[in-house]
This record gives sequence, structure tokens and C-alpha cells, in this order.
Amino acid sequence: MMGKRTIYTFEEHGEVLAHWHETGYDNETLIYFDRHLDLKKIEKAQMRRIREQGLNWKDLRLLNRDIPFRDDDLFAYGLDNFLYATTALNLVKRVIWVYPEPKPVSVAALGHVLWDLLSLVPGHGEEVKNTFKVNPHSASAQVAGMQVEITTLRRIHKLGLDPDAKIDIDLDYFYEEKGQIVHGVDEVVETLRREGMGNGEPTMTYSISSGFLPRSCRWLGEAVANKWGCTLRSLSRRRSSQGHAEQSMSVIAGKRSLDRALFQRLCQDELQPLEGPGWSLRALLALALSDIAEAERYYQRAVESGDRATWAAYSIGLFHMGRKQYEQAIQWFSRAEGQLVDTIQAHSLSLRALCECKSGQFERSLRTVERCLKELPLRLEAYKVGAVAAGELGMLSEAEKFRELEKELCGVRNPEH
Repeated sequence: MMGKRTIYTFEEHGEVLAHWHETGYDNETLIYFDRHLDLKKIEKAQMRRIREQGLNWKDLRLLNRDIPFRDDDLFAYGLDNFLYATTALNLVKRVIWVYPEPKPVSVAALGHVLWDLLSLVPGHGEEVKNTFKVNPHSASAQVAGMQVEITTLRRIHKLGLDPDAKIDIDLDYFYEEKGQIVHGVDEVVETLRREGMGNGEPTMTYSISSGFLPRSCRWLGEAVANKWGCTLRSLSRRRSSQGHAEQSMSVIAGKRSLDRALFQRLCQDELQPLEGPGWSLRALLALALSDIAEAERYYQRAVESGDRATWAAYSIGLFHMGRKQYEQAIQWFSRAEGQLVDTIQAHSLSLRALCECKSGQFERSLRTVERCLKELPLRLEAYKVGAVAAGELGMLSEAEKFRELEKELCGVRNPEH
């Protein structure tokens, strides 16, 4: 039985980066339990800041973007892209993403999950395409020189992993959006024990402030520690004295229903002190009430307060698109695109091409498709839109070319194995 050790805990996932750096991570293999792959791209200027301030882990910690999500250039990384940040410091060379499996998932389906996520990382399409593999027990690809491999708990023993691999657990791995616990703590810890892994000191994140885990499930941390025979030690060093909009984030994550009375209370109690991010979150809450006019007004207030409000613009675009208000959706997706760095910006570009096509603006749609495929060459729907737009313009050879390229990519995404 394993001896008494420490599990280092953090409130939100981006906080682990500085700890990994402090404790000497060096091109490690990371066993990563999480519902999400926190691998959004980081722009070059921010990666340079990470490298420069990464000489001191305390300085690196100051670059972490805390909840609620700020959308400006003050911070370099956060909970949604800290894995990408590891590539600036050579902390991790291989990520084994253990994907939740409440129902059996085939390896081919795991490959689809990985492909679809990585296809939204701008500037890495060829790297992903040239390294993408569906293996007997996992699927893998390379991003920014780091191998990313997706598998499930029942397949870990087939991968022949190094017992010294690092372990990182986001407790939202155990929790499913419908409120069910999808993997037992005993199941996870016993699997790692059988494989002789986890002999070091794992890191663990609660993800409560971000809304991904209800506060009522905080007990999962103690359960993991007890089963593993470890003690918990919190290393969170959170800056904000104004709170973290936990209840608002829970509503936005779909964990809590919203009515007008609760909306007003959240605006007053949680969002009032938060300036730009607070206005952006107001816009998202207004969308949950289907109040599009209010959402658009709050978006404008966020921008006036110095926040880019990309998430809000994207969500407003989705709202209009869902109601077939394509011209409005086009405008909002254009606002959300920004510098085309993270996945929301990338998806906004792809959806703008679709809305332009659906509204009969075929030439415009074709231009957007061409830009999309330059930055995101693995987005299959862009080829479909391009084929339709070219066909409507009578450009039959171009339409056929789009179909052939889509077919070729589908062959890479769905290899025989």
C-alpha cells in the first residue's frame, strides 16, 4: 500500500502551471483526468511573456488569469489554455487525456473527439494532420511539439505508461452535466495503483468557481485523498478580493436554472464589482433568459470597459443563428473572431462562413471559407460550406475540389486500424 503523501490542490486549473514549474517538471508524461482539454492556443506575445517570466515560478503565477474570465491582454494564460502554456517552458512532452466514459466509447469516437477539438487550434492544422493516429487503445496527435493522446480509464493499462508519469486530476472528471457521478473514486485510484502509477505527489483541481463542479461535490477531493492514503494541501493563491462570480458561472455552465429575480441578485451581489468581465457575464446571463436586447447592451458595456467580451459575442451569434437570423449572426461572429487565437474565435470564423452561405451571400461565404481553411485546415464543415457556395456560383470544379479535400481529410480522421 502506498505511504502517506500529499495531493496538492488548486481551486482552478490554470493555477497548476506555476506549481509544475516550481517543482521541476521537465518534459514529463502527464496523466490528465479532465472533462475538458485545456489546450486553447496562446498568441506569440503572451507565450514570450510566459517564457520570460517563467524564469521565476512566482512571476509566472502572476500571469494566470483567474475566474471570472478576463478577455484582455493583462494575463497570459488561464484554466482553458495552460496546457498550451507548458510548451513554452518544456514542462510536459506528452499528455495522456483520460476522457470520461459514462457509456462505452469506441477508439474511433475518441479519435473524433480529439480531431474536432484540435481542428479549432489555429496554425497547427498540418502538424495535427501529419501526426494524427488512431491506435488500438487511444488516439493521438501532436500540437506545438507536444504529444496529446486521448484514452479512457479502462484502456490505461494497455498503454504501457511509465510508473513515474505525473498525475493531474480535475474533479469535474467525475461529474457529468446531468448531475451524475460517472466514475467512482475507488475505480480511478485502484486502476492507477494496479499500474504502479501515482507514486509521486499528484495535483488536483476543484473547478467550482468556474461552474464545472457544484460546491456540493467538493467532498470528491477528500474521497480521492482518503482512498489514496494521502493528505490534501491547498496551494491556491487567488488575487481577487471581489469574489469569483461562482453562482453566475454555475448558471452559465448549465448547473443551475435562472429566473429574473436570481438574475438581478447575481448582478448586484456578484457582478457589480467586476467591471468589464462583469458586464460580459451579464450578457451571458441575459441570453439564458432569452433577452437578446439586454445581452447586446451588456456586451457593449463590457467593450467600453476594456473587455473584448469574445465569449459574449460568440454566444449572441449562436442565439441569432439558432433563430435563422443569419445577418445578425454574421455581425456577431465577426466581432467574436478577434485575432483568431483561441477556439471560440476560430469557431466564430467557421460559423460566419456557414451563415453567409445560408443567407445566400455565396461569394462572401467563399472568401470566408478560404480564410478559414488557411488557419483551420482540418475543419470539415468549412469544406462542406465551400462546396455548396462554389456550386451555387457555378464554380463546379471548385466545388468538386472542396468535396475531394473533405473526403481526403475524412480518411485521415477515420483511418482503418
